[in-house]
Amino acid sequence: MIVDDLMQLKLTGDLNRDEALSEAISGCIDVTLACKQLLQHCPNKDEQWIRARQAAHRYGGVCSDTLRVLLDWESHDLDTLRDILENCIFEGELASREFDMYVPHDRDEKPYVAGLRGPIRGCMCRCAELSVECFSSCEEFIRVWIDPDAMW
Repeated sequence: MIVDDLMQLKLTGDLNRDEALSEAISGCIDVTLACKQLLQHCPNKDEQWIRARQAAHRYGGVCSDTLRVLLDWESHDLDTLRDILENCIFEGELASREFDMYVPHDRDEKPYVAGLRGPIRGCMCRCAELSVECFSSCEEFIRVWIDPDAMW
């Protein structure tokens, strides 16, 4: 479905707008897939991972919904686009904080990191990184398409 939708995507002809649209679409695709991968690798019976699984489920869904809207941007007014993208930014900031709790920085072990190995650790790090990239691309989309003075 996504490939078909991407092939039918209409660009604006404005290089800045098209780049912002492309980056936001790419960010949403990346997060949707990374969250799905995390949910596949993260144990669902272990209470240690409940918050990470909830964040992945929630933000993966938000990014999937945002992606559908971006792929069909011509059918939506700018206020609707802004509302949806602002929700993606808000949820992305929350998810990023959740994932970040599991990712060690500068070798400081966090309580949640105990036992975080192999594919789970890689998925968690990737989700943390991609969440920031996604909500940043949504912020840029709003600045370029709707409000150049928008601040977060």
